[in-house]
Amino acid sequence: GTENVAFAVGAAEALQLAMDNLPRQVSHYRSLRDKLLDGLTSALPDDCRLTGHPQERLPHNASFAFRTISGNDLLMHLDLAGIAASSGSACKSGDPKPSTTLEAIGLGPEWTKGGLRLTVGHQNSGKEIDYALKTIPPIVRKLQELSRTWA
Repeated sequence: GTENVAFAVGAAEALQLAMDNLPRQVSHYRSLRDKLLDGLTSALPDDCRLTGHPQERLPHNASFAFRTISGNDLLMHLDLAGIAASSGSACKSGDPKPSTTLEAIGLGPEWTKGGLRLTVGHQNSGKEIDYALKTIPPIVRKLQELSRTWA
């Protein structure tokens, strides 16, 4: 058949633009990600653990475990607050069982249901990270209080 020359030229140009912008994008992602990592672990020092290495990770990925809460409950509250997130590892998202990934990295039962993954992209700004850092800690504390009440 006939090769789609216009498509090939367009795809090549899109790839070149992406490669030209990559260093700037990676810097933007890391800046936002690091603000999330530092902000949440500082705001909840005894109840939030970073999962994975602080720097040797994808530039757009922030992953945490929170003590004594359900990641699914956290997601519901974050969704109501306008924050998009995922719980647990990518392959177990939405599963209410303890995360085998969090267990494998040595976290105990009080941590393995409270996984949270946040990612940033080129459309995100520092203002959105500030909003997340202002919003997430009170929600975590509220869920922990409810957890103690029902225990």
